[in-house]
Amino acid sequence: YHLGGMQLIPVPDNRYTSNQNITYAVYVVRPSLDEQQQPKVELSMALYTGGKKNDEQPFAPLPGVKIAGDIWVFGQMLPLSGFRRDVEFELRVSFRDEKSGLTRTGTIPFTVIKEEAPAGATPAPASSTEPKK
Repeated sequence: YHLGGMQLIPVPDNRYTSNQNITYAVYVVRPSLDEQQQPKVELSMALYTGGKKNDEQPFAPLPGVKIAGDIWVFGQMLPLSGFRRDVEFELRVSFRDEKSGLTRTGTIPFTVIKEEAPAGATPAPASSTEPKK
C-alpha cells in the first residue's frame, strides 16, 4: 500500500527481520490547526516485553501530509536493526491532537527473527586471534 508517500507492506504474522522497519500511520479528519494552517498532532511511543515497559518516548510534534480536503495522514517508521532477536515485543503508539487532547492508541505486537543463511550458502570460516607461528 502507498499512504501519503509511505509504502506500507502488511506483515500478518508480526515477524520481521532486523533489516525491516515497522511503519505506523493514522488518518485524521479535521485535526486542530495552528496559525499557519498546519496540524497540531503529537506522537508518543512505549515499548513493552512480557507486559513490562522497557522504554517510552513522550509526546512530540508529528508532521503530517494533507491528502484531500480536511483529511491528513501522519506516520513514522521504527527501524528494527537494534532489537533483540526472538523476543516478543509490543509497541504502543499514541497519536494526540494537541489542542483538543483527543488521543488514540494502537498496539503493534512484533518479533524480530534471526535471519537464516540462504540455501546453499557456506558459512564464513571462523577467524582466529592467535598469532601465526
